[in-house]
Amino acid sequence: MIKHDNVYLTPIELEDIELLNKWKNDEDVYKYLGGGYRPISVSQQRKWMDILVENNLENQRYIILDEDYNKVGFIGLYNISPIHRTCSLGLYIGEKESWGKGIASKAYRALECYAKMYLNIRKINLEVIEKNENAVKMYQKLGFDICGKHKEERFIDGKYEDLLIMEKFIMEDI
Repeated sequence: MIKHDNVYLTPIELEDIELLNKWKNDEDVYKYLGGGYRPISVSQQRKWMDILVENNLENQRYIILDEDYNKVGFIGLYNISPIHRTCSLGLYIGEKESWGKGIASKAYRALECYAKMYLNIRKINLEVIEKNENAVKMYQKLGFDICGKHKEERFIDGKYEDLLIMEKFIMEDI
C-alpha cells in the first residue's frame, strides 16, 4: 500500500469490479475521461479485470482510499518507459461525495513520490479536457504545465471539445 497525507493507494483486486463498474457507468464521473462515457455490464468489465489487476513494468493501477479507508477513486501510471523515464497519468474520483476534498491531489502526490523513488520516473504526462476546469486547475496547482492542445479532439455532450496536453518534470523536486 502506498501512503501519503492520509490517502492510500492499493492495487486493484478482482472484487473491486462492482465499484469500478459503478463508476464506469456514471456519466458525471466518466464523460471527461479518455475512453468517454459508455455504460457497460459487469460481465463485459469482468473481461478487462485480469488486465486491470496486473501491475507490471508498463502500467501501475491503484484504487484510492480516503483517510477512513473508503474506496473513492482510481489512479494509474501508463506507458511507463524505463528508457525515457516517462509515463502518462490517469486519475478520477468515482465517489461524488468525495469531490472537492483534495483527495485527488493527495493521491497524485502519493503516486508521484512512488514514481520518483521506486520507478525512477522523471516526467509525467497527461491529457485533460480543457472544459474540465477543476481538473485543469488542480493539475496546474500540482505543477503541471500545458504544453499543447488537440483542437476538437473528444466528442462529449454532443459536441467536440479541446484536449490539453500537460506535463511535469518530477525529478526537479527531489
